[in-house]
Amino acid sequence: MEKGDKRGPQFENDIFDIAVKSMEENKGDTPSERIAIVIGEKGSGKSSLIAAMVGEDPKAERKPTAGMDYKFSTKKIESKRVVGHYHEIGGGRLLSDLLKTALYPKKIQDIVLIITIDMSQPDTALHHLNYWLRKASEDVNTVLEEIDATDPSLSSEVRSRSAFQWEGHSDAKRVSPIGIPTIIVGTKYDVFGIQESENKKWLCRGMRFNAHVNGCDLTFCSYRDKDFDPLKALISRQVYGSTKVPKMQADHGKILSIVSGQDKLTAIGDPPIPGEMSMDQAWIMSVESYFPLKNPITEEEQDNDLGDMSKYNEPKVDAMKAQKDEEITRNKPSIQLKGKKPRKVVKRVEVE
Repeated sequence: MEKGDKRGPQFENDIFDIAVKSMEENKGDTPSERIAIVIGEKGSGKSSLIAAMVGEDPKAERKPTAGMDYKFSTKKIESKRVVGHYHEIGGGRLLSDLLKTALYPKKIQDIVLIITIDMSQPDTALHHLNYWLRKASEDVNTVLEEIDATDPSLSSEVRSRSAFQWEGHSDAKRVSPIGIPTIIVGTKYDVFGIQESENKKWLCRGMRFNAHVNGCDLTFCSYRDKDFDPLKALISRQVYGSTKVPKMQADHGKILSIVSGQDKLTAIGDPPIPGEMSMDQAWIMSVESYFPLKNPITEEEQDNDLGDMSKYNEPKVDAMKAQKDEEITRNKPSIQLKGKKPRKVVKRVEVE
């Protein structure tokens, strides 16, 4: 107590009592932690989504993310404090192998995947969704196989937890969950929402099919208040541990909001173009009949999407880059993803 302070020893005791009481109240209140890894094509809205979740302005202009970016947010959900760690993998497919780096084995039980799909480009939406679902499934499976060698009980627990929610579901045999909770987010809904109703119907069904058979949550969003609510509800559940299960909303005229396990193949129906092909391909071809491809993105274009560097001559840097390019070409794995077995076309079900 400072000289001349006339508040006396009782003041010191009061302060001490308050500090002790505060420590006792906060004992055991160490926040739990969850990790959200956000992946998707370049410009698909990953940075804006994360900004919205950590309290920043999602509409603010941002530079493209190079490599990985990180932000976090602490929320109190149902009296529990949870820290959400958001890792964005920028660069689209060019840097998609960073996903395996972010899937830290010891934290695998605490990881949620978020896949962003740009709905302002409906012609490529299913193409992009198929790629990222396969990429996620492959990388998660690779990590689980690595865990098998060091901690088989952990990998078994992760797989069991993933399969548990499908017990008793009529589509259980048709579903191959990715292995960790995954949310598919169709971004820029404000642009997609003005499309013709019939066109939207078939793309929405194609996305519902892909989400359902891969065991994923599905929603759309833009950053107007009501358009963002369904995504916030799914994030609260998967990232922050809310026990509230959002009500299913499958009307293609509105923002979709479907928790993994709520949908059914009989409700989704079959693609309008059946045939001897995988269901994935049948849905892609069906959607293309409503949204013809405008500018299909090839793997070569993805690989060369760093721009024209020839205008910035740096002999030493260029020599080093050429050496690294040669190493990458020599060691680069095949881009052909050997994912799940093609799904057979089932008997068509007419759904209004």
